[in-house]
Amino acid sequence: MSRYRVISSWDDETRFGSFVTQSAMIKDAVSGHTYVEGAFRVVNAQGKPAKIGKGGTVPFYGESAWSDAERLAQDLALAEAYAR
Repeated sequence: MSRYRVISSWDDETRFGSFVTQSAMIKDAVSGHTYVEGAFRVVNAQGKPAKIGKGGTVPFYGESAWSDAERLAQDLALAEAYAR
């Protein structure tokens, strides 16, 4: 089991081309602490996660989560623009 568990719905944050960063609240299974905007992920225009693992979405956690998600979204938007 993961130390962190997403406990809220995903909210749209920033759009980069056809990709959107989303945030959600997480709960630390060890300390019981709740973190607002503690997890970030990137979804495409169809709402499907851009980074997927065995169990579904692989969110970014921690202090740099927002910047990691924004960097991924920017990179995917740039790659999409150059692919056209």
